Amino acid sequence: MRIMILAACLLFSTMVLAKKTLIVGVVPQFESHKIREIWQPVIDELSYRTGLELKLQQAIDIPSFEKELANEVYDIVYLNPYHLLMANDENGYLPIIKDSTRLLSGILVVSKESGITSIEQLNNQEIAFPAPNALGASLMTRAELTRKNIEFTPVYVHSHSSAYLNTVLGVSRAGGGVVHSLKQQKQSIQDKLTILYQTSKVAPHPIALHPRVIEQRQVFYDAFKGMFSSESGKNKLSKIPMRGVEAAELSDYDNLKMLNLEQFIER
Repeated sequence: MRIMILAACLLFSTMVLAKKTLIVGVVPQFESHKIREIWQPVIDELSYRTGLELKLQQAIDIPSFEKELANEVYDIVYLNPYHLLMANDENGYLPIIKDSTRLLSGILVVSKESGITSIEQLNNQEIAFPAPNALGASLMTRAELTRKNIEFTPVYVHSHSSAYLNTVLGVSRAGGGVVHSLKQQKQSIQDKLTILYQTSKVAPHPIALHPRVIEQRQVFYDAFKGMFSSESGKNKLSKIPMRGVEAAELSDYDNLKMLNLEQFIER
């Protein structure tokens, strides 16, 4: 009888969930139109494969994203690994999926016309970063520069694209980003920049679920695996980028804790 009651409760919960619109959040590495261009096709196919109604809710910048994450706005969210650790600690978000083909690292770019060939030349200079807590593009990079005794003034410009543009225009001597976001820039921007420095590597951005929908973990995992099995689905996921899909666990990010980034976090 007890098993029957539990099964009935789970069935009722699933029926209620199926009628509810689940909110999808995406860390804003790019401008809103670019994020929608990448993610809306993914969300549409996930809705089809899961039978759940999903809606993309875009934050205007990374600090706004962090506030919505802290306020538990998102049911499903694509976020950087440090945001994951924060969201898990505060609200119990758990990772379910990550890219199986790559690791995450930050890069510093400089203008090819700047004459800068070493990070020591950035001492006492302004460096553009998307936001304080962007993991590869800011946190890891700032931490490693500080530990190498490079003094600099961080300027937060809201997105990876803005950090690159500031560098191209000479507003900042360097800019923080990640390889994928650099490759997403117009060719005219890429052609004017060179990668000066690359940080250590950690597990990549996961997709995580809020505890209120964690019972759908297998449903979403199967949907992502199903997408990857088709050429059209694989193409959509590659733009995130996810070029391979594997289950993600919180323990995958244990090495991130060893980097001791707490002193560089801004809340």
